[in-house]
Order: sequence, then structure tokens, then C-alpha cells
Amino acid sequence: MEFTLHQHPFKILGAVVWKQSVQHGFQYGFEFGEEQRVDAQIVEELKQRARVEKHLE
Repeated sequence: MEFTLHQHPFKILGAVVWKQSVQHGFQYGFEFGEEQRVDAQIVEELKQRARVEKHLE
């Protein structure tokens, strides 16, 4: 899966483990390999984005 969060691009290997229909599309669940420790980076990017958005209010 590839995505950009705040300003940091992520490329993470994994597998789709579930798919659910929602009102305007689908939601997917992914399982990531344990060797990919990106959770701390994702949390930090979310914090930075929240700070920027709060500052813009």
C-alpha cells in the first residue's frame, strides 16, 4: 500500500484481510508484516497534521 500522510510518503507491504461495503465505497483491512515498524512514524505524522490543522483554525 502506498499513501502520503501529512508530508511523509509511506510504502508498506501487506495483504488485504477483509473488505466491507460502506455508503460511498469500501473499507479495507490490511495485515502488515512485523518487520515493518512504521506505526510510530504514522502516529508522529498524525500528530504533526493535527498541530497544523489546529494552528489554521
